Amino acid sequence: MYWLTRALATLPTLVGVSVFSFLLVHLTPGDPLTTLTEGAASEATIARLQAYYGFDQPLPVQYATWLAGVLSGDFGVSVSMGRPIAPMLGTAVLNTLAIAVPAAFLAVFGGWALGVRAALSQNRFVSRSLSFLLPALVSVPPYWLGMVMVAVFAVSLTWLPAMGMGPAGSLSGLLSPGGLQHLVLPVLTLTVATMGILARSTKAAVEHVAELDFVAAMRARGAAQNSIDRRIARNAAPGLASLYGLQIAYLLGASILVESVFAWPGLGVFLTNAIQQRDIPAIQAALLVLGVAFVILNLVADMVQAYLDPRVKR
Repeated sequence: MYWLTRALATLPTLVGVSVFSFLLVHLTPGDPLTTLTEGAASEATIARLQAYYGFDQPLPVQYATWLAGVLSGDFGVSVSMGRPIAPMLGTAVLNTLAIAVPAAFLAVFGGWALGVRAALSQNRFVSRSLSFLLPALVSVPPYWLGMVMVAVFAVSLTWLPAMGMGPAGSLSGLLSPGGLQHLVLPVLTLTVATMGILARSTKAAVEHVAELDFVAAMRARGAAQNSIDRRIARNAAPGLASLYGLQIAYLLGASILVESVFAWPGLGVFLTNAIQQRDIPAIQAALLVLGVAFVILNLVADMVQAYLDPRVKR
């Protein structure tokens, strides 16, 4: 019952995300069709285009029509390219997932390992070194780090390609010889800042649990240090689940900047191009996908937290 109730509770949030995604682009001044035609089209032509895209309808009617299409998998037609948005958006999402999924795994496992190590290490040098390193990782902007990595590893050392997805320019190119090298720099760039935040939060949570009474009781009973450390880490995990989900969702947002650095044709580049061309249907589709992904990731994190800590259900 808890799982169903928690899932149903996200429905109003998803509706709000759809309304926000639809209305946000209408708050900006200017007519996208006039911008697209550079003012060269006649008023009659503009009127026909507005009727074709539905821009001549009241906003509530436009929203209802748009939402009905989205629920059926139809995101409309791109104003700037004149092509259906759904196939282009699907390709962009898959390209983003190609770097976001491995970056999320590296950030989660690396952040957990570094945070636990920094909190529980008996070696003062290791503990102090990690305590100095973690704030540095958090402070590094992904956009700047991406440019530095390109300058060092692609330009100076020529170890890795600077940008793109290989000669094919698609996911199939990553499977060709040397194709996976194109993943290295964008994945590492996405990983670093997120891993630093997760590691720092994990360290604080583990240190808090280590000060609780049950830890002192275990030491008084003569429990082995490894057993105590495992118990501390296990008790710290439930409280961190929501934070981990939130940071993975933020990682998707960071991909917008990272993809522009590495010319990676993902959702970030798709959204950037749509904004530059004032392509309203494409912007709405990209914002909706990002918003829905954020809500779903937080829902999954809450469910993981409830699984790890049954008290949440009560």
